[in-house]
Amino acid sequence: MQKRTNIIVCIYGMWGSIEWILPACKYLRDNHDGVEVTFLILRKRRKEIFKSNSELEELTREVTSNECIDLSEFLPCWVTFFSNIIVWLESKMLGIVFRKLHVLWFKLNWRILGKRQFRMWVNRIKPDIAVMDSDNSGIFNELKKQKIKVGFFLTSPSFAFSPHVWLDRDKRHRMYAEAPFDFFLVDTIWAEDFFKGIAKDKSVFRVGCPKFDIFWIDYLKEKFRKSIDKPAGSNFKNILILLKNESSVIFECINFKESLIEMINACLKTKNAALILKPHPRQDIFLLREIISQYRDANITISNEPSFSLITKADIIVAFPNGVIIDALILGRPVIEYFDYPALNKTLRDKFGRIPIGVLGGMGYIEEDGSLTSVFRGFRLVLEANKQDELELLIIKLINGGITPEIKDIRNIFPDNASKKTAEALLTIAHYN
Repeated sequence: MQKRTNIIVCIYGMWGSIEWILPACKYLRDNHDGVEVTFLILRKRRKEIFKSNSELEELTREVTSNECIDLSEFLPCWVTFFSNIIVWLESKMLGIVFRKLHVLWFKLNWRILGKRQFRMWVNRIKPDIAVMDSDNSGIFNELKKQKIKVGFFLTSPSFAFSPHVWLDRDKRHRMYAEAPFDFFLVDTIWAEDFFKGIAKDKSVFRVGCPKFDIFWIDYLKEKFRKSIDKPAGSNFKNILILLKNESSVIFECINFKESLIEMINACLKTKNAALILKPHPRQDIFLLREIISQYRDANITISNEPSFSLITKADIIVAFPNGVIIDALILGRPVIEYFDYPALNKTLRDKFGRIPIGVLGGMGYIEEDGSLTSVFRGFRLVLEANKQDELELLIIKLINGGITPEIKDIRNIFPDNASKKTAEALLTIAHYN
């Protein structure tokens, strides 16, 4: 009889963590009998991560046979009831007192009641291994006490495209140097070298980035094929805007609201434009709705649909600097990156006297003159627009065929079959037969 293999996927971070590991989970489910995958959201409530992204939550449940739980599952109903009251009071009064009370209430009850229930749950399902996107949780220690092997997976692509411009390498080293994981799953050869340098005798598997696998992209395209298809005979131009969250450090120097309004105005210069805004996981949706409410006669929607299906159906793609640009490049689609880098560099130099290299994290790139830009511009992977009039001109040229941009192939950096390699690595650690 086939031995059942149980794997717990622990998620603390944002959508990107889930999107990275989901294809590997689907591959396991489709190709290996007796493998059960359970998603454990390391938050008080799933909504802290999924928020309004019901599409991603549906995908997660589908891939894991509906096994997607959060920490509240291990607490009595009466604790959750009072937690919800505190959350409601916090939303109505916007008080830091209720926010702190909520945190303290949860921690106290988790310590007294939750840990015991979690241990009982672990003993019941008997997981063979667990993988996590962070060790920033007491769950890690609980799993280790149960002698369960716990691995780490790198939740976003190595943005540098080359180890020579990996600007946040030192920060990453400080984060992971003491990481007590039993094994590591990474995407690129330079990430593999980096983790081997700090992992000592632990296993490091270079598996690639599962979210870029062709089978997964095709699956998402088909699943969401009909959601925003143009009506027959429609002459609308779908313009997809890939957003960055307004709390990003770069918007301390450049006004997010003004930049987005400029972007929308430029896109609406196109006749019959239909704008689709793809929010960042940490996006303030209320602010977004407030901005688009100014355009009552315009065709503007907010969509949490997976980026690959939105990109496939878009005529034009415009983006703030963010990692979803890679999704478009994987599909061979041109992207206009809109951001005022000259203004950003001037503000940074005026404020700090120099350019802090960590402002864009792993997406940063230092030009020969010392100026900061994105890695996408540094490697000439995108069309560049700093000002609204430049963006308007590029959109018009793309629609009218005035330019045919060269699309560089980045498949050599993020090759296919990462889901298979990830699955094989997990099964190797779990001693699956």
